[in-house]
Amino acid sequence: MYPVFLIGGFGRSGTGAIHQLLRTHNKIFALPNYEFRLLTDPDGLLSLKSAVVDNWNIFQVDFALTRFIKIFNNLGSNYSGPYVRSNFNKFFGKSYMEALDQFLIDLGLVEYKGLWAGKSKLKQKLILKITKQNKLLIGNPKIRYCNNLTDKEFFIYSQKLVQRMHENCMLDSKKSFILLNEPNSTQNVQSSMELSGAEKIIIVYRDPRDAFASFRTKDWSPTKISDAINYFKSVYNRWFIEKEKISNNNICEIKLESLVNDSSKQLDKLSEFLNIDININLIEKSNFSPKNAHIGRWKNDFSIKEKDNINSAFSQILNYYDYS
Repeated sequence: MYPVFLIGGFGRSGTGAIHQLLRTHNKIFALPNYEFRLLTDPDGLLSLKSAVVDNWNIFQVDFALTRFIKIFNNLGSNYSGPYVRSNFNKFFGKSYMEALDQFLIDLGLVEYKGLWAGKSKLKQKLILKITKQNKLLIGNPKIRYCNNLTDKEFFIYSQKLVQRMHENCMLDSKKSFILLNEPNSTQNVQSSMELSGAEKIIIVYRDPRDAFASFRTKDWSPTKISDAINYFKSVYNRWFIEKEKISNNNICEIKLESLVNDSSKQLDKLSEFLNIDININLIEKSNFSPKNAHIGRWKNDFSIKEKDNINSAFSQILNYYDYS
């Protein structure tokens, strides 16, 4: 099995910069410009585990399996569904869908033609009633289920899924390590590591005020600044809880400003943590640009009153990460 590294962050904190930097390494494989998504996104592996392991019942499992297959297919496509330009089929090759097929076999998937109350349409119900349950006339709805698995079983199967997805591209590229950029893994760090098989996670952080300024420009940010502050703080607070669940030996926290201002030192830190030679030449080869860090942008993006509110709201985080 190939060793797996995770990248996590807090939204607009610089995970993309580290991703672009490390994917240039001749021993590390990572997607060119897309986050992995399959661990923590809704309907991904974390959601599926909840239904298959923790909250198992036939109805839950059917919905969860169907939704997982859908997100997997959506990520595979270039323009299908919400993940525009993900195109995992192109980057992973034929091993992508083959990995899904084997994963479903590992889970013990059973599927047959049928309808749950929560998935049926009135027209289909009427047809079944009139035709005395003739399922041939209601299209192609499926019910899927698998047995209730243990944590250990599910983690084994999900780790195999990650390895099988990467099988062809790892052989073709002759690389030795898998890098998964999964920013929201900070909110479910232990589960994300167990689902992926990662033993090490890189956490990228920056001045939360700059991250917040960038966050406020995105379509997924709340309109009211007070709501946006609460949203953003909750992400950090969750990380502080999750961090206690894993050993410090498995975490490397990288400060974006330090990466910009003292690149060599931060790359040495990454090199020691990952046990891979990482040097300054990677910056020249990669798409990483210090100019894109926008250090100090919060000072120009907010009014004096807003800056006072933000400083007060983020005081705990600012102290924790030693920002003045």
